[in-house]
Amino acid sequence: MANKDYIQKKLVIYSVITGGYDKILPVNNVDEQCDYYIISNEYIELPYPWKLLVPENRGFNNKDFNRYYKINPHTVFNEYKTSLYIDGNIAIVDKIYLWSEEQLVDSGFAIFSHPERNNIIDEGKICSFIGTDFFWKINHQLSKYKKEGFDYKELFEANILLRKHNDPLIKELMSLWWSEYINDKNAKRDQLALPYALWKKKYNVKNMGESDARFGNKYFRYMSHASNRHNTINTKIKKIVNRTIGKRFYGL
Repeated sequence: MANKDYIQKKLVIYSVITGGYDKILPVNNVDEQCDYYIISNEYIELPYPWKLLVPENRGFNNKDFNRYYKINPHTVFNEYKTSLYIDGNIAIVDKIYLWSEEQLVDSGFAIFSHPERNNIIDEGKICSFIGTDFFWKINHQLSKYKKEGFDYKELFEANILLRKHNDPLIKELMSLWWSEYINDKNAKRDQLALPYALWKKKYNVKNMGESDARFGNKYFRYMSHASNRHNTINTKIKKIVNRTIGKRFYGL
């Protein structure tokens, strides 16, 4: 657990780094109102002000380890009221404590919109095309949501997540998000499951609009990943299968 001296007082900013996918980015203009943590499944050296947290692995592979702690900050940061998750390729360029307080006035969860798409159908097609997962898993997931009456016209870029993560409603929401992600019948794409979880729980998330990391750079800056997961053998196989069989039978 992180510092218990700051029970429910400070914002914890964290990222989850595994397998050398991202290098640790320095923090410009460190905010004393915040604690900065890197969660990893191995011991690594970190630049100031990052602190290392190596929690229970739970038998996850690197990707699932990342997603588990990305989605479930309450399991390691229960002494903090608010958390800000950032992907490993997101740089912090200014103090953000006051900004975080402003974003969560009317909701316990704030997130930026997706920069290119606004629904999970289009996102599913892209996921199939680039080999995020096999087309039949994507099709199964989207078909299931459609049968339940899901018709949510928003899509989010889940690389920056601001949450009051110990709020019981947020915990319920995150539990559903995680269960949809880890379900072997579904695609391993958290962005597909999040809109469904929000709709299912009838949760009023705050859409912060256009990504500051990509377009504003007032508080964040988007960087390239240190490695490219789209070039792995596993991803290439999925890509080939999806672009041949998947395109032929499902039109993905």
